[in-house]
Amino acid sequence: MSVERVVVPIDGSRRSETAVPAGVALATRLGAGLDLLVARPASDSDRARAYLDGVDVPGAGPLVRRQVQADRAPVDAIVEHANNPAELVCLATHGHTGVGEAIFGSTAEGVLHAATRPVVVVGPHARPPADWPADPTILVCVDGSETSERCLAIAELASWLRASVRLVTVVIISDGIERDPVVERSRIEQMERVTDEFEKRGVAASYEILPGHDIWPPINHAAESVPAALLAVVSQARTGAARVLLGSEAITVVRHSPVPVVAVHPA
Repeated sequence: MSVERVVVPIDGSRRSETAVPAGVALATRLGAGLDLLVARPASDSDRARAYLDGVDVPGAGPLVRRQVQADRAPVDAIVEHANNPAELVCLATHGHTGVGEAIFGSTAEGVLHAATRPVVVVGPHARPPADWPADPTILVCVDGSETSERCLAIAELASWLRASVRLVTVVIISDGIERDPVVERSRIEQMERVTDEFEKRGVAASYEILPGHDIWPPINHAAESVPAALLAVVSQARTGAARVLLGSEAITVVRHSPVPVVAVHPA
């Protein structure tokens, strides 16, 4: 089953609407329709409908649906779509309260914790997507843990997007001296193993080991350099530095990523 609809939850704020261009790009690439979603109390449904009707969706063509889900908590409404194999949710962070609850904060975190399928999250520094290149790349973060191998869950999405995968892992240099990192053999074996697994699933894959004094600067630099269309992480996977890739670190990841982030649930 491929993705039939890309669902973009919005709340009346301009920030939440920054997910719309990314949703259009994904829908176009996937050959899918696009849904704009607002979850509101029944008493606000007329206002929400008027707002939805006024949202411009350039480049989406005739496959746009606008839906108000009355008397549904935003998290519940969004997760229902996120866990539907025929749908892909693409939402923005830092949405301020407009006709509804802010997209970022408890709503976004609730979605990331409850969704069992990949969710695309658009942060404030994610560049607006231009036309997809003929050969887009997804940058996939691997941290050395067994949990991070759940990144293989995006193989299906990568295949549908006709995208290649570049696996990256960061080896921390803690003494402040620039040097070639010492890489444990187990880390190299993991990168080779995961690369091979993507290839077995029909997705072109390669890997790179990056030195850094922190996790995210080298990853973000790599995303710019590749350049990557998407950055993929496994939610709540702990790094060797005992940090959480997505979870308490979600704010850091998404706020600073130059591209939309695909969050993959670890379970």
